[in-house]
Amino acid sequence: MSIKDLKDMGILLPEEKWGGLDLHTSVNKFHLVASGLIALAAVVMGYVGNGGTLTWVGVGMFFVFVAYFTWVSLKAIGVQNEETEAFLKGD
Repeated sequence: MSIKDLKDMGILLPEEKWGGLDLHTSVNKFHLVASGLIALAAVVMGYVGNGGTLTWVGVGMFFVFVAYFTWVSLKAIGVQNEETEAFLKGD
C-alpha cells in the first residue's frame, strides 16, 4: 500500500500532526508481566503433569492466560485511541 492509499482510507494522521505523539506503550506493564507468568505456569504444569490432572489445570490456566492477555491488549488499544483523539483535538 502506498501513503496515498492510506491517506485516502483515513488511516494516517494529518501530515501537520506527524511526529507529535509520544512513542511509548500504553500497555500496563504489571498486567503484561502477570499474564506472562500465568502462561509460564500453565506450560510448566502441562509438562510436569505428564497427561494427568496437573496437565488439565495447566490447560485451564492457558485459557485464563489467553483471556487475560486479550483483555490487557484491548485495554491498551483503548488508552492509545483516547490519547490519539485528545492529541487530534489539541487538548
